[in-house]
Amino acid sequence: MKVYFFLLILVFGFPVASLAEESNLSKIFNLCLSKPLDDCRKKLIGQPHKINNFLLPFEAVKVSFDLKQLYIESYGIDEYDKFSSTFGFEASLIDYDQYSSNGKDDEREIYIGEDGSEIVIIWAQQGWRIDLDLYKLPLGLEKTESEYELLSQFVGLQKLIIEMIRDKATSKKVYAKTGLYYMSLIYDLVSQEQQENFNDYFKSADTDLNELRNTIKSYASG
Repeated sequence: MKVYFFLLILVFGFPVASLAEESNLSKIFNLCLSKPLDDCRKKLIGQPHKINNFLLPFEAVKVSFDLKQLYIESYGIDEYDKFSSTFGFEASLIDYDQYSSNGKDDEREIYIGEDGSEIVIIWAQQGWRIDLDLYKLPLGLEKTESEYELLSQFVGLQKLIIEMIRDKATSKKVYAKTGLYYMSLIYDLVSQEQQENFNDYFKSADTDLNELRNTIKSYASG
């Protein structure tokens, strides 16, 4: 079973692409994509866990692009194509909801997405900021903490792969190790028969599910 990474980004429904028209909200989105996440964090207001969850899709896109560039520079485009076709890690900025203005004044602007979600930005601390405590998703589109955790783990895996490449691991080793870590991440999503096959792979590599997962967690966000 292959779980394409870009789909994990897409289903979160967060706006990680610029709006059709220039706006205060689009400026925040573009900053979050083009600048360090700490700069993006300064544009957010809300409970810490909401801020961390909001930042995850942006981080996922950034790390995915960094991984692609480094992999190609280190091993070549053919090796990357093989890697990407197997694991599907490449995040893609496609088909994101567009947001339109739904009222504004000097201190507050409201934006509605095509999916019915609502984002409110407020003027605070001498700048426009997204108030995540006022962020609304339509019933049925809310994300669970386990979904956020899964996305965080995939981001962690990509950071781990980047470190292996920077440590001058061969493409063969990176490919093999990624396979083991990848199986540990999707372990709960596959059938029992596939889990048994995964266990055989883990045993042959002299590792186990918990060891692999714990390593990824050490690189994950949150």
